[in-house]
Amino acid sequence: MGSPVIWVVAFLCIAIALAISSWAGRRFQDFWPRLGAAIIASIVGVCLYPVLAALSMIFAPGKLSPHYRAMHEVVLIADVGVVLASLLGAWVLPIIFSPRNSN
Repeated sequence: MGSPVIWVVAFLCIAIALAISSWAGRRFQDFWPRLGAAIIASIVGVCLYPVLAALSMIFAPGKLSPHYRAMHEVVLIADVGVVLASLLGAWVLPIIFSPRNSN
């Protein structure tokens, strides 16, 4: 179900989207800036996937046809993962890592 290199590329795109949105989630408190940052992080992650997948063809062993097919098999998983990670980073992680006031 895909080359390991393609899975690394998908994970890298998800991690970058999560990093961008979690930074913005901690930085902004209002709804609209968080939503804008989540959308920007999603766009960056989704646009970064084909670029990194094409660059990873340098490391593809053998013929490029199976690698290209694997890139198309994983694209939906990578895109959904990027969007979910950006929403998680913008809203859930700031709540989890916020300092709690214990009286």
